[in-house]
Amino acid sequence: KILGENSADAVRAHSGSDVKLDNANIEVTGSGSGLHLLNVDDDTGAFQLEGSGTITVSGEKASGLKLEADDGKGGGAMAKSRLDTSGAKGTTINVKDKGGNGIVTNTSGDVISGMNVNIESAEGESALVILGETKNITQSGALTSASDHSVVDLIALKNDFSFTNSGEITAADTKNGIAVDASQNSNISFGNSGIIRGKSILGNGTNKIDLSGETSELITGHGDNTAMLHGGAETGTLSAGNGNNTIEMKDSAKTDMLMAGHGNNTITLNGGTELVSGTVGNGQNNVILKNVSEAQSDALFGNLTAGGGGRDTLTLKG
Repeated sequence: KILGENSADAVRAHSGSDVKLDNANIEVTGSGSGLHLLNVDDDTGAFQLEGSGTITVSGEKASGLKLEADDGKGGGAMAKSRLDTSGAKGTTINVKDKGGNGIVTNTSGDVISGMNVNIESAEGESALVILGETKNITQSGALTSASDHSVVDLIALKNDFSFTNSGEITAADTKNGIAVDASQNSNISFGNSGIIRGKSILGNGTNKIDLSGETSELITGHGDNTAMLHGGAETGTLSAGNGNNTIEMKDSAKTDMLMAGHGNNTITLNGGTELVSGTVGNGQNNVILKNVSEAQSDALFGNLTAGGGGRDTLTLKG
């Protein structure tokens, strides 16, 4: 076992390191990190983590993995490194104490995260926290939480970015809890081909959404949002704010509730899809039914309600 006590880290590595774990047993009982990855001398070298093991976080305000730059005092500044832990799918971080996080990155480089995180403490923080100026985030691990905090915390990012999930993200309360919090961010490219149980919240702006997996609920702020639901997508609720929203369902996508705010919304439903209930706000809304056979028409949508204040149209194509 490798142990970090008090303020000490269990393992510390510098940029350019290729860390390989082989059934590793790492524990941090203080305020340090299980794995602390540090940029030094303005280096942009990548960090790569592979292998298997367990990282136990039992110290208050500790973290399983942290990436940042050395400010001369052992950390605290924004790094420039890329982080790739896609080869560490056999590694799990278990957070057992108050204020503990799973993975925390403060970098301008891309983050490719494949580790698993369990926030076991109800007073724990988030499984994945992205700080700095990262532009591309890819998540393929299994992230679960027993905490009221969001499982994935992206709100500190001030730049446009993309977030893509192919793994599993599960909030403590899968109906009301927050799985992915990007509520303070704008112009997000959001993709889910995996499973997200809990709410995903995006801020205002021109958000681009691509759903082909299982998504409990996705809420966007105001703006001209674009959403494509395709493949075998299963979506509980998709709620887009006010704006000229463009939403399309194709292939065998299924959605329980689709809501779009006030504006000139365009909703396209292709044959083979299923929408249980839909509501659009005031404006010039256009609902397009495309390539729908007679046999598919009954299953296409159960109830569709449009607001007033404009000239709404229903268009049949194909």
